[in-house]
Amino acid sequence: MKRVRRNGRDTVPVAGVLIMEDDGNQLRVEDPHTAVDALNLNEHTLNFSAAVPVEVDTPAAMDSLLERCRTALASAVGVFARRENTLAHRSVRICFPTKAGKGNITISWAFSDDDIGDQVQDLVHAAVDGDDALLNAPFSTDEPLAAFSDCYHPPS
Repeated sequence: MKRVRRNGRDTVPVAGVLIMEDDGNQLRVEDPHTAVDALNLNEHTLNFSAAVPVEVDTPAAMDSLLERCRTALASAVGVFARRENTLAHRSVRICFPTKAGKGNITISWAFSDDDIGDQVQDLVHAAVDGDDALLNAPFSTDEPLAAFSDCYHPPS
């Protein structure tokens, strides 16, 4: 998979479908949507999800955590729209528990946004853990967050 510039601002993964000609001697790369239409196939979307455990004392503390995540994500990935207890950006959805106590923050994203799905997961973990150094670290969405993954160590 390679990356190309879109609108001159960010990069998006570009994938193709390798098609073998009827004679079996020629290969060509087609745009996925073109190949699906030409071969009369059903297109599928691969989705991922993750759960980040969280425990807060009050609904206000949960709301504060949600806004902390939103602020960190806005500077790192892009603006996340908020609707009640959910943050959304492209195919990424982050759902926060509506009650205080123990629960899970659920993060889901489509394969097309896999480049930011892992980043979002790392930043939500950092917000839950109170890791300000990780939340405020500069990075680019053009590069994978290998350093972020190396910084996060789940509690034993």
